[in-house]
Amino acid sequence: MRKKLRGAAIVLCLVLILFSGVQLYRYWQESLQSEAVYTQLSQAVQLPQSDLAEEENVSWPEVDFPALWETSPQIVGWLTCEGTQIHYPVVQGEDNDYYLTHLPDGSYNPGGSLFLDCRSAADFSDAHSVIYGHYMKNGTMFGELTGYKEQAFYDAHPQMLLVTPQGRFTVELFSGYVVSVEENAWVLGFSTPEEWEQWLDETKKRSVFRSEVHPSVQDRVLTLSTCSYEFENARFVVHGILKQAG
Repeated sequence: MRKKLRGAAIVLCLVLILFSGVQLYRYWQESLQSEAVYTQLSQAVQLPQSDLAEEENVSWPEVDFPALWETSPQIVGWLTCEGTQIHYPVVQGEDNDYYLTHLPDGSYNPGGSLFLDCRSAADFSDAHSVIYGHYMKNGTMFGELTGYKEQAFYDAHPQMLLVTPQGRFTVELFSGYVVSVEENAWVLGFSTPEEWEQWLDETKKRSVFRSEVHPSVQDRVLTLSTCSYEFENARFVVHGILKQAG
C-alpha cells in the first residue's frame, strides 16, 4: 500500500513538474513574440537630439506613422515615459476586448497592447480619453505604471509624451490612485461643465502623490489604467493633462 502511495506521489510530482515546464515555456514563447513585434515597431520611432528638444528639455520621439500603419493601421499614437519601459504604440479597436489579448499586428498574445478606449476620439480631442494596458510583472506594458503609488517615482517621472499623427502632447500628471471598477474613473462624457469640474476635483483629491499640476474644465485629460491587486477588481489609474506642444 505504501509503495502504491509513494508511486502515486511520484507520478503526481512528475505531472506537476511537466505542467509547470509547459507553462514556463509558453510564457517564454509569448514574451519572445511580444518583444519581437514591439522591437519591429520601435524601428519606426527615433529620439533625435534636436535643438528644439534641448530648448524644451524634452526628447520628442520622431514617429513614422506610415511605417507603423504597414504593421497595424489601428495605431493612433505613441506613448513614452523617459526612464521607464513605457515606450509603446497605442492602438484603438472596435471594442475594448480585442487588444486585451492581441498585439498591434493582430497576433494573439495574453500581454495584449496599450489601447485607447473604443469610445474615445482617435485624435485624443475629447475632454477625457482613456488608455488601458496590462500590468506585467516583468515591467513591460503598464507594469511600471503602479510606480506612481510612490511619491519618489512621480517626482522622477512627472510627465509622459504622446505623439499622434495630428501632433505632439505632453501628459502633465496630476493624480494617481487605486479604484474599483465600479467607480467613475473612466467616465468619458459629462452632462454639464459642473459635473466635469466636480470629477476633476475628486480625482485630484484622491491622488496618492502630490503634484503642482491643477486641471481645469478647459483642459483635456488622459487617463492611464491598469490592474492592481489591493482587492478584487482593483485598478490603478493615473490622470494627466494633455498639452499640445508647438
